[in-house]
Amino acid sequence: MSRVTAVYHSRHHERVMAGLHEAGIVELKKVEDERLGSRVAAEEIRELKDIAARLAGLREFLGELPAGKVTVREETAAAVKREAGRLLSKLEPAVMEIRRESEKIESRRRDILETIEKLRPLSEIAPDLDLRLLHQITHLKVFFGRIPEEGLEEFRKEVERVLPGRVILRASTAGKRRAVLMLAPVSDAPALLPLFYRHSFEVLEIPRLDGRPSELLIDLEKELGELETRGRKLENARRKIARRFCRRVCATEEMILNVLERLEAGGPVAP
Repeated sequence: MSRVTAVYHSRHHERVMAGLHEAGIVELKKVEDERLGSRVAAEEIRELKDIAARLAGLREFLGELPAGKVTVREETAAAVKREAGRLLSKLEPAVMEIRRESEKIESRRRDILETIEKLRPLSEIAPDLDLRLLHQITHLKVFFGRIPEEGLEEFRKEVERVLPGRVILRASTAGKRRAVLMLAPVSDAPALLPLFYRHSFEVLEIPRLDGRPSELLIDLEKELGELETRGRKLENARRKIARRFCRRVCATEEMILNVLERLEAGGPVAP
């Protein structure tokens, strides 16, 4: 006589029995395998924890829960997982797109603000100087940086003492840390380095852009405004999703956590 092992969910017991009898299998023996039950429970717990984590991510993204009642029902594990699946498949793609666009906007915004911070003092020192020329000069070394206001004049005198008549130095006219632009022959440039250290001269990178600082600043400020407009549109889209789905996400997350808690405690969980 052949021996057959069948593993199935308890809710399908009657249907499985009928099918086995039709197949001519008449002698059945119920076997309790604790290891199988433990393995199935562990897999179920892992799945529920993953779902709970994804729902928590949605909840955090959607923000503060709107005023109103959140209804948490006592549902079967299968029903709760189906509801979570519907929510995740509907919301995760939209949320990922909003996040991706928001991160791009924020990254570009930081770059612009950093460039503006460097361009403003350059615009004050040389508003009509094409920055491309500063990068194309080969016989002169260009230094751009900041120095404490109280040390500027002493620094200027020492530069003149070390390299008399060989350095062009322009400085901004206001600020606790004055912006300074210097041009020196390449062969003489190393002689300036000890002065930078002695007078706390902070060397800054000149933005690799083409055009006049004054005009570039106008273009960057305009782009910054456009980014802010795009950011507001994304925020409006996030709020719209939150108003529609936030309560549902919170309720489903709570139901998933309830099922998970019962399963981890070893209590009965409706299939």
